[in-house]
Parts: sequence; structure tokens; C-alpha cells
Amino acid sequence: MKRSRLEIMLSILKAAENGANKAKVVRNANLNFAAASKYLDFLSEGGFISLDKDIYTTTKKGLEYIEKLEEISIKEF
Repeated sequence: MKRSRLEIMLSILKAAENGANKAKVVRNANLNFAAASKYLDFLSEGGFISLDKDIYTTTKKGLEYIEKLEEISIKEF
């Protein structure tokens, strides 16, 4: 089953909660480097993730997004 963009972004944000380099994000989010780069750029531009010295970290805004998406997912079931 193909994942939605929201599911992919959620997996990236979770992978970077405690800081992660791009390889770890790729591995944990089950993406290739090209796809991960596009999503990381999008999330960074939106303020959901920050990049410092090759380490991506989920921002407060990103953590709030995770919480809201998980809340929505729980309500669906």
C-alpha cells in the first residue's frame, strides 16, 4: 500500500525528533535519498525541521504537527 505524503512527512519528523543525519532519516522513513531531500527541503522551508551541521532536528512546530496527526489517526480508528 502506498503511503500518503502526510504519512511520509510524519515518519521523517519522527526520525529527526532527537536529531538525525540524512542517512538515518532515509533509513527510518524508508525513502530514497532523492525523495528524502525533497521532503526535507519542504519541511525545512515550513519550519517543521531544522538543519544544523548536517543534522536534521524536528522543531517545536514539527512536534506539534506530529501530535496533531497522531491524534487524527487515533480518532479514525
